[in-house]
Amino acid sequence: NQVECAAPPSAGAGDRYVEVSMNGQQYTASEVSFTYRPAPAVSSVWPTRGVAEGGTPVTVLGSGFSSAAEAMGALLCRFNGTTVVAVYVSESSLVCNSTRASPGYLPVEVSTNGREFSSDGVQYELVSVAMTGVVPWTGPERGGTVVTIAGSGFASADELACVFGGSSVGVGYGGVSAVLT
Repeated sequence: NQVECAAPPSAGAGDRYVEVSMNGQQYTASEVSFTYRPAPAVSSVWPTRGVAEGGTPVTVLGSGFSSAAEAMGALLCRFNGTTVVAVYVSESSLVCNSTRASPGYLPVEVSTNGREFSSDGVQYELVSVAMTGVVPWTGPERGGTVVTIAGSGFASADELACVFGGSSVGVGYGGVSAVLT
């Protein structure tokens, strides 16, 4: 059997015993505890955008995050209704991977109990980026060739970057700045 009771407001954080009565006079003496904690709040996310395919690690900044919630599997992020497990960093920081969705702005919410989520209005933008070509397609090994990349969905110039050579160590020229034209 189960019974559900809504926790009343508390004067502060901490443990409280929860007991049940069948007649309003005698209560159980099980001393099962319920912990009041500050509600989680989200103040910002970084980066502020990622690919619509999902999988971007997003650092969520705010307050009320709990390592105990992570240990119980109840520290969660929700992107537009899709829930993912969060990784605790500190009381004010956690990391979770963005979910796959259509391009656009999604609300980012956090839960420390697996049921209630924050609703602070912080948004994360999903973008669809596609490359269709590069000009020129070759250049000298010494680098320095300015390459024009054609495609769609490129974001603002302050967050664009190009990587040459993928993840090959010692081959690529990672993190080269990009200019949107």
